[in-house]
Amino acid sequence: MLARNYPRFRRRDIRAIMRRHGLTDAPVALLLGPGRPPIRRLVHFMRALRRGTRPTREEHPLFSASFYRATNPDIASAGIDPWLHYQVFGRAEGRSPHPFIDVSRLAGQLPDTLTAVVVDAYLMRREHWLLSPSPYIETEHFAAAGPWDGVTHPLVQIAEQYPAEPWVRARLSLIDLVDARSPERHALAALMMLDPRRVHAGRLSVWSRTAPPPSDSHGAFRVVPGFFAGLDGTEIVAIGREVVSRDGTAVRNRHVVAIADDGERYTASTLVVAIGELDHRALGALASRLDGGDIVAPVDVQQERALNIAGVRTLPFGRQAIVEARHLELCGEAQPVQIEAAAALTRGGFTPPKVRTSGVIAAHNQLRWIETAIRSLAAEADEVVVVDDGSTDGTAELLETLVREEGFTLIRNTVARGVSEAYAVAVEASSGEILLIQGGDDRTLPGRAAASIAALSDPSVSLVHSDPVVIDADGNVLPHGAAGEFQEPHVSDVLRYLVETGNFICAPSVAIRREDYLAHGGFPAGIALLQDYALWIELARVGRFDRLDAPVVEYRKHGGNLSREYTGIDTARRRRHAVELSWVRERFIQAADRRDLDRLGAPAAANGQLLARDDRALLLSFALGDQGVFRRAVDDLLTRVAKDGVEVLDTLGIAPGDVAELIYRADPENLAALGRSAAVLRALGDSASG
Repeated sequence: MLARNYPRFRRRDIRAIMRRHGLTDAPVALLLGPGRPPIRRLVHFMRALRRGTRPTREEHPLFSASFYRATNPDIASAGIDPWLHYQVFGRAEGRSPHPFIDVSRLAGQLPDTLTAVVVDAYLMRREHWLLSPSPYIETEHFAAAGPWDGVTHPLVQIAEQYPAEPWVRARLSLIDLVDARSPERHALAALMMLDPRRVHAGRLSVWSRTAPPPSDSHGAFRVVPGFFAGLDGTEIVAIGREVVSRDGTAVRNRHVVAIADDGERYTASTLVVAIGELDHRALGALASRLDGGDIVAPVDVQQERALNIAGVRTLPFGRQAIVEARHLELCGEAQPVQIEAAAALTRGGFTPPKVRTSGVIAAHNQLRWIETAIRSLAAEADEVVVVDDGSTDGTAELLETLVREEGFTLIRNTVARGVSEAYAVAVEASSGEILLIQGGDDRTLPGRAAASIAALSDPSVSLVHSDPVVIDADGNVLPHGAAGEFQEPHVSDVLRYLVETGNFICAPSVAIRREDYLAHGGFPAGIALLQDYALWIELARVGRFDRLDAPVVEYRKHGGNLSREYTGIDTARRRRHAVELSWVRERFIQAADRRDLDRLGAPAAANGQLLARDDRALLLSFALGDQGVFRRAVDDLLTRVAKDGVEVLDTLGIAPGDVAELIYRADPENLAALGRSAAVLRALGDSASG
């Protein structure tokens, strides 16, 4: 093609150029991008090879030089141009060109394609466009429900125009950081997905996590106060438990710290890194022995301000910095910081800024307990929003009196609209970044807001909860076993446990981000018993749950609260519970992407062939053990067999002889359903005899 269109490129010259650089074929895929026509890009590349010079910077949207250089330190140390190295060597060796592409994952989906050309096949063959290039990139969802133009490769369009949620699941990548199989590559990919601007700009580096160097270390220290300090590519100390720094420039797992080089430069005689609590006496002693040539990396914003008031030079808390220092000193104990300094500053007339919290209560006929519920929540939250959902027992009148005393926001529904709609109204009227959810008969315990804010400062956390202290109608504490349904099980995947087994989260203990509540639709309308469970599943899909060490709520058990109405006492409510449970699970299955299905253990292949998403979802429906979901799955299977023939069964790996058993298990007493299935069974019999 080159020789035909460009006579100056003779075939033997092209072959000689490719042979000299070890190329068995032209690396076409990543030359197909916006700008020049593909043939012109290939000419440009061949000229660069022939002259032995690096090509002009006109890289493909799915090649990141900064990512490639950082994940391949052998290239960086040799001074080889990343783009040229990838095309000549990295492509054949299966190296990843971009944080959105996991070559080994693609190779697993294209088993008959050589690893050296798997990226080419994925990008050039339209039938492969909807494959999953990474567990964190939603190409299939983007093409089906997103702003895909139908012409450009979906992944290219995501990388160029939409490199953020919901198409790029950056928060999910943070969840998997701890146990990543390729810790360097995974940490860098997560860092770049958090801020897509880093994909094609900026320097990235990977720092090892080893034993601290001697205290007389000196040089250019890299510091993110409250998170990390290191020297010469090695971590000196890790601070806190977050996986991502406050400024988003560093992420870490058990093995490495990935850093985007983005810090201001400072010089100091001694760099003091605070790694934990400093009480008033320690702060005073530190301030008295430091001089103007020293600098402190504070562990939190309160410590920073206390030191500033004492005249000590500090680094900005949570922001990356590079400090040229002759000495290093670590101070404080590596433990959660007690905010004594903040209290002293407040008494001095200075109030540090903080994340705003909104307490939300949906109340219905809770006259006996509503005042205690509101006062306990108001002591913790920055604002409280109460929605009275058509109470008829005097609750509404009491709230009118309390609102004048307590100053909370009160909204009244003249008729009861249900728990879901009441909370939706409360959240809509709130203004805080974090929601503290509570019932009108429960009590919030001191420290709830601070603990919730600290846990949600980690962006990989989507929900915070605790075990409750269970009390009766009179406020008496019940035995620990009374909260058995809320005791967290020891499971490796919260999403899988929720879907397969059920709810274990005590809703009045929950704190979530307001933006997450809104993004996932809140509590579904029309659900009377399991509205919280439905939302927890959605939040488990995108983040991890953090269980606090100490209870943050007193959960009241009495004859009227919802949680006891489906425990077997009331047959009608028990049936409603079963129906709602099936509905929630069905909703999850319909929305589940490939990663969700992987987490639930849905089969990925049958009879040696990869399964489509809908086929995997159908097989998962059979495996869940939920009668309502099972019945719907059998109905779907029969519909597909009637429409597309018995080949559907072979695709799913279902033996024709098993279909009758599936039908019977779905609805053994429903003769009408069995009658509708007769035609399918006859077709299966004819197929078997044929």
